[in-house]
Amino acid sequence: MTSEERIKLAILGAPGVGKTSILDRFTNCSYSACYRPTKRKHLYRPVVVLNGRPIELYIVDTPVVTNYSSSLRDWVGLQFFGSGIVNAKAFILVYDVTSQISFKYIEMLRDVILQTKDIDTPILVVGSKIDLYESRVLSRRCVFNLVKKSWKCDYIECSAMFNWQIVNVFKETLRRVEVNGNGNGASNGLLTHRRCTIM
Repeated sequence: MTSEERIKLAILGAPGVGKTSILDRFTNCSYSACYRPTKRKHLYRPVVVLNGRPIELYIVDTPVVTNYSSSLRDWVGLQFFGSGIVNAKAFILVYDVTSQISFKYIEMLRDVILQTKDIDTPILVVGSKIDLYESRVLSRRCVFNLVKKSWKCDYIECSAMFNWQIVNVFKETLRRVEVNGNGNGASNGLLTHRRCTIM
């Protein structure tokens, strides 16, 4: 597989928001309710088919700081450069719809991305754990308006537990990569992922 057929993505967010669960659901069609914090950088390499062409995704999942301190911005900056995710073609920022602090975390991540990457770098904001809708603290409407109108990013909500919108998280990210000319071909056609087919 040539380098032109690889797209590097980074999935970022606060601890416990479900980043690894989203990746496990997407790459292995599996889910575990048991929380296991990510302790080191992990690279997922699923192959998807975009309009009849295989594309290898490099998806970076990195550990995060375990508490929120005044040095968080410095830590985020260090992780951003130290983990190699600065080379990602697109970023998936995940927050937990039941945690306002996790949304503040992705606000900070977005600021770091905008300071270090091209302003047109695709950023998809993902509201995770929508199966816990009765406990949500941020209304979908408020977040949607902020993300779409002010941040100029795409927004989607998902649940790894029930496999709701998981494939669409990656389909939408690839669509944005293609629209910005950072990838290969158009992503509005057939997308297949291992045993799954997505229209």
